[in-house]
Amino acid sequence: MIRAGGRGQSFNRSKVKFKTLSNEWQVDRVCIWDYDGSESKPWKSVAVWKDAYGTVSHLSWGHPQIGQFLAMSCCDRRIIICKEMSSKSNSIYLELQSWKNVFTIVLPHFPATDIQFSPIEMGLILAVSTTDGKIWLYSAPSDNLYNWEMVQSVYIPFKCTKLIWNPSYKREKLPKNRSIIKVHQEQKKRPLPRDYIRNALRIGRPTRTAYDPNELPKMPFVPTDNDQYILIPQHQMLAAISDEPSKNGKGLISFVQYFPAAKQWYPLSVKFDGKEPVYDLSFIPRLNRCYDMFLVASGQIHLYTLFQILNKNGVVRYQLNLINTFANEKEGIFKVSWDLIGSSVFSAGTDKSIRLWRENEKHKFINTAVVTPS
Repeated sequence: MIRAGGRGQSFNRSKVKFKTLSNEWQVDRVCIWDYDGSESKPWKSVAVWKDAYGTVSHLSWGHPQIGQFLAMSCCDRRIIICKEMSSKSNSIYLELQSWKNVFTIVLPHFPATDIQFSPIEMGLILAVSTTDGKIWLYSAPSDNLYNWEMVQSVYIPFKCTKLIWNPSYKREKLPKNRSIIKVHQEQKKRPLPRDYIRNALRIGRPTRTAYDPNELPKMPFVPTDNDQYILIPQHQMLAAISDEPSKNGKGLISFVQYFPAAKQWYPLSVKFDGKEPVYDLSFIPRLNRCYDMFLVASGQIHLYTLFQILNKNGVVRYQLNLINTFANEKEGIFKVSWDLIGSSVFSAGTDKSIRLWRENEKHKFINTAVVTPS
Protein backbone atom coordinates (compact mmCIF):
# COMPACT_ATOMS: atom_id res chain seq x y z
CA MET A 1 0.00 0.00 0.00
CA ILE A 2 1.30 3.45 -0.90
CA ARG A 3 0.69 6.12 1.70
CA ALA A 4 0.44 9.72 0.54
CA GLY A 5 -0.61 12.63 2.70
CA GLY A 6 -2.40 10.46 5.24
CA ARG A 7 -4.52 8.86 2.51
CA GLY A 8 -4.03 5.55 0.78
CA GLN A 9 -3.84 4.18 -2.73
CA SER A 10 -3.45 0.56 -3.82
CA PHE A 11 -3.13 -0.97 -7.29
CA ASN A 12 -4.78 -4.18 -8.37
CA ARG A 13 -2.55 -7.11 -9.34
CA SER A 14 -4.24 -8.25 -12.54
CA LYS A 15 -5.98 -5.28 -14.15
CA VAL A 16 -4.91 -1.67 -14.38
CA LYS A 17 -7.16 -0.63 -11.56
CA PHE A 18 -6.60 1.16 -8.27
CA LYS A 19 -8.54 2.57 -5.37
CA THR A 20 -8.13 5.72 -3.30
CA LEU A 21 -9.35 7.27 -0.10
CA SER A 22 -10.63 10.82 -0.33
CA ASN A 23 -12.01 13.38 2.09
CA GLU A 24 -13.99 15.63 -0.21
CA TRP A 25 -16.69 17.59 1.61
CA GLN A 26 -15.48 16.03 4.86
CA VAL A 27 -16.97 12.69 3.79
CA ASP A 28 -14.67 9.66 3.59
CA ARG A 29 -15.18 7.72 0.41
CA VAL A 30 -13.73 4.68 -1.31
CA CYS A 31 -13.15 5.28 -5.02
CA ILE A 32 -12.21 2.59 -7.55
CA TRP A 33 -10.69 3.73 -10.83
CA ASP A 34 -10.23 1.71 -14.01
CA TYR A 35 -7.93 2.35 -16.96
CA ASP A 36 -9.77 2.26 -20.29
CA GLY A 37 -6.94 3.42 -22.58
CA SER A 38 -8.53 6.62 -23.88
CA GLU A 39 -6.27 9.63 -24.48
CA SER A 40 -8.53 12.31 -23.02
CA LYS A 41 -9.50 10.62 -19.74
CA PRO A 42 -7.64 7.31 -19.38
CA TRP A 43 -8.84 6.78 -15.79
CA LYS A 44 -12.53 6.58 -15.04
CA SER A 45 -14.32 6.06 -11.75
CA VAL A 46 -16.21 2.76 -11.77
CA ALA A 47 -17.29 2.66 -8.11
CA VAL A 48 -17.69 5.25 -5.37
CA TRP A 49 -19.21 4.65 -1.99
CA LYS A 50 -18.86 5.91 1.55
CA ASP A 51 -18.99 4.21 4.92
CA ALA A 52 -21.43 5.86 7.29
CA TYR A 53 -20.08 4.19 10.45
CA GLY A 54 -16.43 5.17 10.48
CA THR A 55 -13.46 6.54 8.58
CA VAL A 56 -11.76 4.06 6.25
CA SER A 57 -8.03 3.95 7.05
CA HIS A 58 -6.48 1.01 5.15
CA LEU A 59 -7.23 -0.95 1.98
CA SER A 60 -5.93 -4.22 0.55
CA TRP A 61 -6.68 -6.04 -2.71
CA GLY A 62 -7.27 -9.78 -2.76
CA HIS A 63 -5.77 -12.06 -5.39
CA PRO A 64 -7.71 -11.80 -8.70
CA GLN A 65 -7.71 -15.59 -9.16
CA ILE A 66 -10.51 -15.76 -6.61
CA GLY A 67 -12.27 -12.68 -8.00
CA GLN A 68 -12.26 -8.92 -7.64
CA PHE A 69 -12.50 -8.27 -3.90
CA LEU A 70 -10.88 -6.06 -1.31
CA ALA A 71 -10.75 -5.45 2.43
CA MET A 72 -10.95 -2.07 4.14
CA SER A 73 -10.46 -1.26 7.81
CA CYS A 74 -12.40 1.42 9.65
CA CYS A 75 -11.53 3.43 12.73
CA ASP A 76 -14.45 1.84 14.62
CA ARG A 77 -12.66 -1.58 14.68
CA ARG A 78 -14.52 -2.97 11.68
CA ILE A 79 -12.97 -4.70 8.67
CA ILE A 80 -15.28 -4.92 5.68
CA ILE A 81 -14.81 -7.45 2.87
CA CYS A 82 -16.22 -6.15 -0.43
CA LYS A 83 -16.64 -8.06 -3.67
CA GLU A 84 -17.39 -6.94 -7.20
CA MET A 85 -20.65 -8.46 -8.37
CA SER A 86 -20.99 -9.40 -12.04
CA SER A 87 -23.26 -7.20 -14.12
CA LYS A 88 -24.01 -7.41 -17.85
CA SER A 89 -25.27 -3.86 -18.12
CA ASN A 90 -22.96 -0.97 -18.98
CA SER A 91 -25.08 1.74 -17.39
CA ILE A 92 -23.44 4.05 -14.89
CA TYR A 93 -26.00 3.20 -12.24
CA LEU A 94 -25.20 -0.52 -12.23
CA GLU A 95 -21.46 0.16 -12.28
CA LEU A 96 -21.73 2.21 -9.13
CA GLN A 97 -23.77 -0.51 -7.44
CA SER A 98 -21.55 -3.43 -8.59
CA TRP A 99 -19.60 -3.70 -5.29
CA LYS A 100 -21.22 -5.41 -2.33
CA ASN A 101 -20.23 -5.84 1.32
CA VAL A 102 -20.08 -9.61 1.78
CA PHE A 103 -18.64 -9.89 5.32
CA THR A 104 -17.75 -7.72 8.29
CA ILE A 105 -15.07 -8.54 10.87
CA VAL A 106 -15.22 -6.74 14.21
CA LEU A 107 -11.91 -6.56 16.08
CA PRO A 108 -12.11 -7.25 19.85
CA HIS A 109 -10.60 -4.14 21.43
CA PHE A 110 -8.41 -1.92 19.26
CA PRO A 111 -8.54 -0.59 15.68
CA ALA A 112 -6.32 -1.88 12.90
CA THR A 113 -3.05 -0.31 11.83
CA ASP A 114 -2.68 -2.38 8.65
CA ILE A 115 -4.37 -5.22 6.75
CA GLN A 116 -2.82 -7.50 4.12
CA PHE A 117 -4.08 -10.49 2.14
CA SER A 118 -1.65 -13.39 1.83
CA PRO A 119 -0.29 -14.61 -1.53
CA ILE A 120 -2.58 -17.04 -3.31
CA GLU A 121 -0.21 -19.99 -2.67
CA MET A 122 -0.98 -19.74 1.05
CA GLY A 123 -4.73 -19.82 0.64
CA LEU A 124 -7.14 -17.08 1.63
CA ILE A 125 -5.65 -15.51 4.77
CA LEU A 126 -6.08 -11.94 6.00
CA ALA A 127 -3.50 -10.57 8.46
CA VAL A 128 -4.55 -7.63 10.64
CA SER A 129 -2.28 -5.66 12.97
CA THR A 130 -3.77 -3.61 15.81
CA THR A 131 -2.54 -0.77 18.01
CA ASP A 132 -2.06 -3.05 21.06
CA GLY A 133 0.80 -4.97 19.39
CA LYS A 134 -1.10 -8.00 18.12
CA ILE A 135 -1.44 -9.65 14.74
CA TRP A 136 -4.81 -11.26 14.05
CA LEU A 137 -5.07 -13.94 11.37
CA TYR A 138 -8.38 -14.68 9.66
CA SER A 139 -9.00 -17.38 7.06
CA ALA A 140 -11.79 -18.33 4.68
CA PRO A 141 -12.36 -21.06 2.09
CA SER A 142 -10.95 -20.13 -1.31
CA ASP A 143 -14.36 -20.20 -2.96
CA ASN A 144 -16.36 -18.60 -0.14
CA LEU A 145 -15.83 -14.98 0.89
CA TYR A 146 -18.94 -15.04 3.08
CA ASN A 147 -17.40 -17.11 5.87
CA TRP A 148 -14.34 -15.76 7.70
CA GLU A 149 -12.99 -17.22 10.93
CA MET A 150 -10.36 -15.98 13.35
CA VAL A 151 -7.47 -18.46 13.35
CA GLN A 152 -5.04 -17.03 15.89
CA SER A 153 -3.60 -13.88 17.44
CA VAL A 154 0.15 -13.38 17.84
CA TYR A 155 1.75 -10.81 20.15
CA ILE A 156 4.72 -8.71 19.01
CA PRO A 157 6.69 -6.34 21.29
CA PHE A 158 5.83 -3.12 19.45
CA LYS A 159 3.03 -1.35 17.65
CA CYS A 160 3.06 -2.62 14.08
CA THR A 161 2.46 -0.08 11.33
CA LYS A 162 2.88 -2.36 8.30
CA LEU A 163 2.63 -6.07 7.45
CA ILE A 164 4.59 -7.81 4.68
CA TRP A 165 4.08 -11.39 3.51
CA ASN A 166 7.02 -13.45 2.31
CA PRO A 167 6.01 -14.44 -1.26
CA SER A 168 8.56 -17.28 -1.61
CA TYR A 169 6.46 -19.92 0.13
CA LYS A 170 5.26 -22.83 -2.03
CA ARG A 171 2.50 -25.24 -1.17
CA GLU A 172 4.43 -28.20 -2.65
CA LYS A 173 6.75 -29.69 -0.03
CA LEU A 174 10.30 -30.66 -0.90
CA PRO A 175 11.48 -34.26 -0.37
CA LYS A 176 13.35 -34.81 2.87
CA ASN A 177 16.69 -35.33 1.13
CA ARG A 178 16.30 -31.94 -0.61
CA SER A 179 14.95 -29.91 2.30
CA ILE A 180 18.27 -29.81 4.20
CA ILE A 181 21.78 -28.92 3.09
CA LYS A 182 24.84 -30.10 4.95
CA VAL A 183 27.31 -27.53 6.25
CA HIS A 184 30.78 -28.63 5.12
CA GLN A 185 33.92 -28.33 7.19
CA GLU A 186 35.65 -26.44 4.40
CA GLN A 187 33.09 -23.67 4.75
CA LYS A 188 33.78 -23.38 8.48
CA LYS A 189 37.54 -22.84 8.25
CA ARG A 190 37.67 -19.68 6.17
CA PRO A 191 35.28 -16.96 5.00
CA LEU A 192 33.90 -17.54 1.54
CA PRO A 193 32.35 -15.04 -0.87
CA ARG A 194 28.63 -14.71 -1.24
CA ASP A 195 28.41 -16.21 -4.75
CA TYR A 196 30.67 -19.09 -3.69
CA ILE A 197 28.35 -19.97 -0.81
CA ARG A 198 25.24 -19.48 -2.94
CA ASN A 199 26.41 -21.89 -5.67
CA ALA A 200 27.75 -24.41 -3.17
CA LEU A 201 24.51 -24.56 -1.21
CA ARG A 202 22.46 -25.10 -4.36
CA ILE A 203 24.20 -28.37 -5.22
CA GLY A 204 25.05 -29.41 -1.64
CA ARG A 205 28.86 -29.34 -1.93
CA PRO A 206 31.50 -26.58 -2.19
CA THR A 207 32.85 -25.62 -5.58
CA ARG A 208 36.51 -25.54 -6.56
CA THR A 209 36.96 -21.82 -7.12
CA ALA A 210 40.19 -19.95 -6.44
CA TYR A 211 39.79 -16.64 -4.61
CA ASP A 212 41.57 -14.13 -2.40
CA PRO A 213 39.70 -13.65 0.94
CA ASN A 214 41.16 -10.16 1.35
CA GLU A 215 39.47 -8.86 -1.80
CA LEU A 216 36.04 -10.41 -1.29
CA PRO A 217 32.94 -8.93 0.37
CA LYS A 218 31.44 -10.18 3.59
CA MET A 219 29.65 -13.51 3.17
CA PRO A 220 25.99 -13.71 4.28
CA PHE A 221 26.53 -16.47 6.86
CA VAL A 222 29.52 -17.84 8.79
CA PRO A 223 28.83 -21.35 10.20
CA THR A 224 30.02 -22.43 13.64
CA ASP A 225 31.47 -25.79 14.63
CA ASN A 226 28.14 -26.90 16.10
CA ASP A 227 26.12 -26.19 12.95
CA GLN A 228 25.26 -29.24 10.89
CA TYR A 229 22.49 -28.46 8.39
CA ILE A 230 20.83 -25.46 6.76
CA LEU A 231 17.07 -25.87 6.47
CA ILE A 232 15.36 -24.63 3.34
CA PRO A 233 12.32 -22.54 4.44
CA GLN A 234 9.03 -24.07 3.29
CA HIS A 235 6.41 -22.50 5.57
CA GLN A 236 4.46 -19.26 5.56
CA MET A 237 6.22 -16.21 6.95
CA LEU A 238 4.95 -12.76 7.81
CA ALA A 239 7.00 -9.69 8.76
CA ALA A 240 5.80 -6.82 10.94
CA ILE A 241 7.57 -3.47 11.07
CA SER A 242 7.13 -0.17 12.90
CA ASP A 243 8.05 3.36 11.87
CA GLU A 244 7.99 4.63 15.46
CA PRO A 245 11.22 5.04 17.50
CA SER A 246 12.13 2.09 19.70
CA LYS A 247 11.29 2.78 23.36
CA ASN A 248 12.59 -0.42 24.96
CA GLY A 249 15.81 -0.70 22.95
CA LYS A 250 14.54 -3.64 20.88
CA GLY A 251 14.40 -3.84 17.13
CA LEU A 252 11.40 -2.77 15.12
CA ILE A 253 11.11 -5.87 12.92
CA SER A 254 9.40 -9.09 13.97
CA PHE A 255 8.91 -12.29 11.96
CA VAL A 256 5.97 -14.64 12.43
CA GLN A 257 6.05 -18.15 10.93
CA TYR A 258 3.57 -20.99 10.66
CA PHE A 259 4.60 -24.34 12.18
CA PRO A 260 2.55 -27.21 10.68
CA ALA A 261 3.34 -29.64 13.51
CA ALA A 262 1.64 -27.40 16.08
CA LYS A 263 -0.73 -25.78 13.54
CA GLN A 264 0.10 -22.43 15.11
CA TRP A 265 1.82 -19.18 14.22
CA TYR A 266 4.80 -18.24 16.39
CA PRO A 267 7.16 -15.24 16.42
CA LEU A 268 10.72 -16.17 15.51
CA SER A 269 13.50 -15.57 18.00
CA VAL A 270 15.47 -13.34 15.65
CA LYS A 271 17.42 -10.43 17.10
CA PHE A 272 17.25 -7.29 14.98
CA ASP A 273 19.79 -4.70 16.14
CA GLY A 274 18.48 -1.71 14.20
CA LYS A 275 17.08 1.08 16.36
CA GLU A 276 15.96 3.44 13.62
CA PRO A 277 12.30 3.55 12.54
CA VAL A 278 11.59 1.04 9.77
CA TYR A 279 9.40 2.47 7.02
CA ASP A 280 9.29 -0.46 4.60
CA LEU A 281 10.48 -4.03 4.07
CA SER A 282 10.65 -6.02 0.85
CA PHE A 283 11.41 -9.74 0.53
CA ILE A 284 13.55 -10.82 -2.41
CA PRO A 285 12.34 -13.71 -4.62
CA ARG A 286 14.21 -16.75 -3.34
CA LEU A 287 15.08 -18.31 -6.74
CA ASN A 288 16.59 -21.59 -5.46
CA ARG A 289 18.40 -20.00 -2.53
CA CYS A 290 18.32 -21.86 0.76
CA TYR A 291 17.80 -18.67 2.77
CA ASP A 292 15.65 -15.55 2.70
CA MET A 293 16.87 -12.07 1.75
CA PHE A 294 15.05 -8.82 2.33
CA LEU A 295 15.54 -5.07 2.12
CA VAL A 296 14.82 -2.63 4.93
CA ALA A 297 14.12 1.07 4.32
CA SER A 298 15.04 3.20 7.33
CA GLY A 299 16.51 6.35 5.85
CA GLN A 300 19.08 4.16 4.10
CA ILE A 301 18.63 0.76 2.41
CA HIS A 302 19.86 -2.27 4.33
CA LEU A 303 20.16 -5.77 2.85
CA TYR A 304 19.74 -8.73 5.25
CA THR A 305 19.85 -12.51 5.02
CA LEU A 306 17.86 -14.88 7.22
CA PHE A 307 19.05 -18.49 7.69
CA GLN A 308 17.45 -21.43 9.49
CA ILE A 309 20.25 -23.59 10.91
CA LEU A 310 19.99 -27.03 12.53
CA ASN A 311 22.79 -27.90 14.96
CA LYS A 312 24.01 -31.31 16.11
CA ASN A 313 21.53 -31.38 19.02
CA GLY A 314 18.53 -30.98 16.71
CA VAL A 315 17.82 -27.37 17.74
CA VAL A 316 16.94 -24.85 15.04
CA ARG A 317 18.29 -21.34 15.35
CA TYR A 318 17.79 -18.32 13.12
CA GLN A 319 20.75 -16.31 11.89
CA LEU A 320 20.15 -12.71 10.73
CA ASN A 321 23.05 -10.96 9.00
CA LEU A 322 23.47 -7.47 7.58
CA ILE A 323 25.44 -7.84 4.34
CA ASN A 324 25.08 -4.46 2.63
CA THR A 325 24.01 -0.86 3.23
CA PHE A 326 23.59 1.69 0.48
CA ALA A 327 21.82 4.98 -0.35
CA ASN A 328 22.55 8.35 1.20
CA GLU A 329 20.90 9.30 4.49
CA LYS A 330 19.91 12.66 2.99
CA GLU A 331 17.69 10.85 0.49
CA GLY A 332 15.42 9.67 3.31
CA ILE A 333 14.45 6.32 1.78
CA PHE A 334 10.99 5.24 2.98
CA LYS A 335 9.90 2.80 0.24
CA VAL A 336 11.77 -0.11 -1.39
CA SER A 337 10.75 -2.76 -3.89
CA TRP A 338 12.38 -5.55 -5.91
CA ASP A 339 11.63 -6.57 -9.46
CA LEU A 340 10.24 -10.04 -10.21
CA ILE A 341 13.63 -11.75 -10.58
CA GLY A 342 15.47 -9.92 -7.79
CA SER A 343 18.01 -8.11 -9.97
CA SER A 344 17.01 -4.47 -9.45
CA VAL A 345 15.96 -2.36 -6.49
CA PHE A 346 13.58 0.58 -6.67
CA SER A 347 13.50 3.14 -3.87
CA ALA A 348 11.53 6.28 -3.07
CA GLY A 349 12.79 9.02 -0.76
CA THR A 350 11.71 12.21 0.91
CA ASP A 351 13.42 14.19 -1.88
CA LYS A 352 10.52 13.14 -4.16
CA SER A 353 12.79 11.02 -6.35
CA ILE A 354 12.59 7.37 -7.43
CA ARG A 355 15.93 5.60 -7.83
CA LEU A 356 16.97 2.39 -9.56
CA TRP A 357 19.79 0.34 -8.02
CA ARG A 358 21.73 -2.56 -9.56
CA GLU A 359 24.40 -4.82 -8.11
CA ASN A 360 27.76 -4.78 -9.91
CA GLU A 361 30.44 -7.47 -10.14
CA LYS A 362 31.95 -6.30 -6.83
CA HIS A 363 28.62 -6.91 -5.03
CA LYS A 364 27.98 -3.20 -4.51
CA PHE A 365 24.69 -1.54 -5.39
CA ILE A 366 25.09 1.36 -7.80
CA ASN A 367 22.46 4.00 -8.51
CA THR A 368 21.86 3.72 -12.27
CA ALA A 369 18.81 5.96 -12.77
CA VAL A 370 16.91 8.73 -10.98
CA VAL A 371 13.38 9.87 -11.76
CA THR A 372 12.48 13.30 -10.35
CA PRO A 373 9.05 14.90 -10.81
CA SER A 374 9.10 18.08 -12.86
